[in-house]
Amino acid sequence: MNSSLIYEFDGLLGDSLTVYIDRIAVKHMGVANMIVMGRNKDTMLYYSDIASIQCETANTACGSIRILCPSLGEAYTVHFKNLLNEEAKEIANHLNTRLTNAQKYSHNQKNRVG
Repeated sequence: MNSSLIYEFDGLLGDSLTVYIDRIAVKHMGVANMIVMGRNKDTMLYYSDIASIQCETANTACGSIRILCPSLGEAYTVHFKNLLNEEAKEIANHLNTRLTNAQKYSHNQKNRVG
């Protein structure tokens, strides 16, 4: 097991999200993603690439964790079933905390004299 691994989250239709200390892996695999997107896709995102993370919980259909990356010109979405609402919220909260801390660190480094 990778020591920097924090969360593994399997969504719907072959979507998955793996959270590491310094990065996030988003995978869109399987037949459904091939039909919808025209390809399977595996993307590694570093916290510096991410502008925001949003979690929309599922009522009766599906929910989503959406990762916005304007610097890359893309948004990445992992869909999940309603039974995973609590786990999805926990992951999104964790990611937002890491993102906030990364932004504070980046801001402090830019303002540092010397």
